[in-house]
Amino acid sequence: ANRMIANAVRLTAGPGDPAAILAAIPWDRRTIQALLLTRLAEEPDTIAATVSGEDLSWRQLHQRAARVAAILAHLGVGAGDVAAQMTGNTADHVAFVFGAALLGAIECPVNTALQGDSLAHVIGHSTARVVFAERAFAPQLERSEEHTSELQSLRHLVCRLLLEKK
Repeated sequence: ANRMIANAVRLTAGPGDPAAILAAIPWDRRTIQALLLTRLAEEPDTIAATVSGEDLSWRQLHQRAARVAAILAHLGVGAGDVAAQMTGNTADHVAFVFGAALLGAIECPVNTALQGDSLAHVIGHSTARVVFAERAFAPQLERSEEHTSELQSLRHLVCRLLLEKK
């Protein structure tokens, strides 16, 4: 994601030193949300990211991010709330980062190798209300439910099916 954001910043200001480009952007515009909305307005069909061989334009990324934001909002997540994700290197992972940002929510990536106590601990201490996960990680999450004292803030588990293209 950092490389993608660095590339997007380069698109905003043109070629040059990334540090100088970043320094030229006002602080209030150095957000993931501002980046997405600016690129969408200025170059909607430019490639925003290539993830696992899938190209996403800024328009496509915005569409997916808006879908994520709508799902999160429907589940009661708002500005300042934590939403976790347990996904591989997919376009949906990137969409989740941007979707959470559109709401002002805090995105918490969860290491896909975690299981049991460790997984419950990370999710529990993140205070995530929602965990988005790929189906492949559902069994790990189900096993972590044995540690319910760690998962008191968790309200919803959403599998990737909701984000798949229609």
